[in-house]
Amino acid sequence: MNIFFGLLACLFVLSSNAQNPGVSNQLQAICGQYCLKPIQALVEYAKNLQSEVKQLKLEADKPCASKTVKKLEIQEENTDLNLTNMRLVASTLQQQLASLSEKIQKRLAKINEYFAVPYKKIGSKYYYIEDTEKVNWFKAVSKCLALGGHLVSIENEDEFNAINEKLQANKNYWIDINDLAKEGEFISIATGRKPSYLNWQPNEPNNQNNNEHCGELRYKEKVHLMNDDNCVDKKLFICESDNQLK
Repeated sequence: MNIFFGLLACLFVLSSNAQNPGVSNQLQAICGQYCLKPIQALVEYAKNLQSEVKQLKLEADKPCASKTVKKLEIQEENTDLNLTNMRLVASTLQQQLASLSEKIQKRLAKINEYFAVPYKKIGSKYYYIEDTEKVNWFKAVSKCLALGGHLVSIENEDEFNAINEKLQANKNYWIDINDLAKEGEFISIATGRKPSYLNWQPNEPNNQNNNEHCGELRYKEKVHLMNDDNCVDKKLFICESDNQLK
């Protein structure tokens, strides 16, 4: 308790006589052994606080002080306005980027649709066998090109047999041969040359009704054999890719 009252006395002297040069003597008389270096440090701190308060009052009383404060207020308002404008610009850019991203995703989806690789290895080559969509021969040519390949060009018996094993019974498929340029002279649209392998159904090609100029694999007696048919008829089709990794 004696220490507590001693400290109170010292603080009272601090508060009332911080600027008095004789404060040290009074402090020693009142505090005695308790007025050590920490208490003296408090005295110095009190002096500094009083000095700072006076300096602040002087600054506030200067004629230019109000102008400085006004400038600071205007600057603060402008800063808030700029931040608001920046937020609006950022929000607009974000919306534009979101819209652009959506458009890019749609474009990529279309690209993937056209350039996806649906080909599967059958025998020694890669083929895509359409098993749902029926189109005419010209559309089949276009479809295979869009898929990065061409209508199938069967070059030998091994390829013919390998493909036959994958085809659906009672379904017919467009292939690349045609005699559109000259009746009876079938050409491969993939190579521009006469096909190296043909395996016709009996009594085919016959150019029935003088309008059968495109080649197909027609199902008959548990096997698909080559046949000529009307190019505008709708059938399934087979694509071949020359660019697959072996």
